[in-house]
Amino acid sequence: MNLTPEQLIQRGPEAVEDLIGKAHLVARIYQNKALANTEGVPLKLLLSGEPGCGKSAASNVVSRSFAPVFEVVHVSGCQVTAELVRDWILGAHHKPMAWVVRIIEEVDKISQQAEVLMLQYLDIMPNYHAMICTSNASMGELSDRFQSRFSAVEVTRPETEEVTRFLMDRWPELGVEAVRIAKANGGDVRASLNDAQSHLDLAEFS
Repeated sequence: MNLTPEQLIQRGPEAVEDLIGKAHLVARIYQNKALANTEGVPLKLLLSGEPGCGKSAASNVVSRSFAPVFEVVHVSGCQVTAELVRDWILGAHHKPMAWVVRIIEEVDKISQQAEVLMLQYLDIMPNYHAMICTSNASMGELSDRFQSRFSAVEVTRPETEEVTRFLMDRWPELGVEAVRIAKANGGDVRASLNDAQSHLDLAEFS
């Protein structure tokens, strides 16, 4: 069953095919790395870019690629306290045989104290641990020593033509409205999905 735009936003993409543009490419590359990582080598991935470019969606697709998985934890940067990172450091002495995946949204929002401890944790992160961080800040706004611990990728918004095709392939009833929505939102996928849902809702009751 084809999801509505609203459902796609709420549930998030389930596969690489649900992504477009740079987010699609990044997710495919790191999904393949995760699938091939049978020895549990730690993964540290930092995705930066404008809101709506697909970095959070890509991080979620990559997180589903690890197997076996013990847990996947989502946390926002403002929730990452020094105490929390100290707990991660203590837990790094345990050697799990299943993946622990941590996704930190807006990692640029963490405090300076927490960042210092994060650097320590990243240096000792054990096997079968993955940390995937997203940031709305540009790479130039993140400290060099923080970036240097990660595979850092800047995710750009897709072209409006890509967004148009994405909308038309899934909801052909949008018709020419898909073009208007894609152009109006300048490649912002989330905003385009919201507008597509609004149009479909209005069409249903008109």
